[in-house]
Amino acid sequence: MDLDATPRERLRSQSRARSRSQAAVNRREDGVEDEGNRTKAERMAKLGQKKMNRMARQGEADRHTTASLQRHLLAGKRGMGSTRSR
Repeated sequence: MDLDATPRERLRSQSRARSRSQAAVNRREDGVEDEGNRTKAERMAKLGQKKMNRMARQGEADRHTTASLQRHLLAGKRGMGSTRSR
């Protein structure tokens, strides 16, 4: 507890966070203005996913980068002249 805080700092620390003060919004409905465009966008997304489902392969969200070598495994591995000739 900070005893040397000014009254303004004390009020600021006791105030409510902005994230708590805002109401939750339905992000699905906020993106598109009217119902027709929303159904069209959902249909297009469904058609786009259909191709991936038909091919039955790894989706774009499931791809991952392979792990690189750890730092202690790479230390001291530069050859002679590698900094000069790069």
